[in-house]
Amino acid sequence: MVALIAFGTFIYVDETSSNGNLSNSSNVTTFFERNKCVDNLSYFQCDQFIKNDDAALSLCYAAAYGVSRLTYPDGDMLTDACKNYLTYLAKSVASDPINGENYYYECFLSADVLKQAYQSSIFYTENYVPRMITCAGY
Repeated sequence: MVALIAFGTFIYVDETSSNGNLSNSSNVTTFFERNKCVDNLSYFQCDQFIKNDDAALSLCYAAAYGVSRLTYPDGDMLTDACKNYLTYLAKSVASDPINGENYYYECFLSADVLKQAYQSSIFYTENYVPRMITCAGY
């Protein structure tokens, strides 16, 4: 689940309204649909994608760590938006929309979380986009 500075890939998130690429209110993807999508992806590890480049590997791990600090239940910097999402998730069933009350969008597509994910273009393009954006219906 998790953050970075993109070197070629960038998604603009307008926090006041949705844009053409990431539509917030129209997303009806369910938890079941997202989980099925994620299950079809290969497991991601930074060192599978980055060989012989210690700086890039460090950035990849920093991105993963940064995102987890903001989004994981035990993250030491868990955002209010992600707390709201986790509360919603705990009360949801598989057929519920993943973005109920816009909690998913406000957590995983927030500027703070995306900034962390952008730290590594590999982490962002190979892990964050497929799992947290594409599989979530954005």
